[in-house]
Amino acid sequence: MNMIIKVTADRRQKVRENFFLTALVNALKNLIPASSPDYEINILNVEYWLIELDENFRANREIGFNDNDEAILFAPSDKNLGVYTDSGIKFNPDLYDKSNPDLFDIIWKKNTC
Repeated sequence: MNMIIKVTADRRQKVRENFFLTALVNALKNLIPASSPDYEINILNVEYWLIELDENFRANREIGFNDNDEAILFAPSDKNLGVYTDSGIKFNPDLYDKSNPDLFDIIWKKNTC
């Protein structure tokens, strides 16, 4: 069974970008198809992530939770690539709190099937 770690959302990602950068990003969004449309809408609401790691300690699946502990983002899926699942980051599990793999699977199946 794969290991599940809990990663707290980086507070810096909740800081709004300056006007110029925001305008540039919005212009690019109109030209380039979105790779993770649900993430564009909800990423700023994520307080923490549960991340399933594979045997090489890379993200296999991820679930983002809001401050009410509601699962709001799931990846990978048919329409979302994800933050960690698409990053190639190799995690050191000793640096993170662990979570129950069975609970992760229940939440995943309830919301993605």
